Amino acid sequence: MAYVGRDVHLVRSSDAVITVGGRMGSLHELSTALESRKVCGVLLGSGGLADYIPTLLEHIDAPGSKDIIYDTDPERLLNKVIAALDKKY
Repeated sequence: MAYVGRDVHLVRSSDAVITVGGRMGSLHELSTALESRKVCGVLLGSGGLADYIPTLLEHIDAPGSKDIIYDTDPERLLNKVIAALDKKY
């Protein structure tokens, strides 16, 4: 499936996507998740892409971007994502 095809398949078959750190592949996964209306969580303070997502999305209109869940604590972030999934399903 090559790199890009694999990313799309993984995201589209997931209930949620959590970004920790990350580079270009993570950016592609996040954009695919937003376009697919997936629950998205971002671990702030983990470096890489994750720390740039709030600034990036201030300048880009992306579907679902207002619903992204941010936190600096991994356990708290996971709990928030699970709660969002419980509401969605």
